[in-house]
Amino acid sequence: MPRPVNLALTSLRFPLTAIGSILHRLSGLALLFGTVFFVYVADVSLSSSDAFLDLKRSLRSPILGFFFWFVTVSACYHFIAGIRHLIMDFHVGTSLRTARLTSMVVLVLTLFYALAVGAWLLGVIDGL
Repeated sequence: MPRPVNLALTSLRFPLTAIGSILHRLSGLALLFGTVFFVYVADVSLSSSDAFLDLKRSLRSPILGFFFWFVTVSACYHFIAGIRHLIMDFHVGTSLRTARLTSMVVLVLTLFYALAVGAWLLGVIDGL
């Protein structure tokens, strides 16, 4: 079989475990950038009462609300997937069937968390 000359990643079908691994790395990047942003927001909010009120008004922005939701869900996914990887480091659940199952469990738990955090953030933003 000839080697592929032009490997198009969009034509590949990744298994669920590979998708989970890639998402774990991407959620780590989201946490890195989100943490930098949250530290900046905390610094601005503590600088003066006017800056705090301006920040409070800007939290009603859908873009900023989505960013807060995204970083929070990324943290949840990274935490749950990290526990999964830590358990697998002890050679528990390393069979293909179990690895697929735990990947699905991580995704389902994150989905429930994402919905719960989204509902909570909508309530918080409406209360501002």
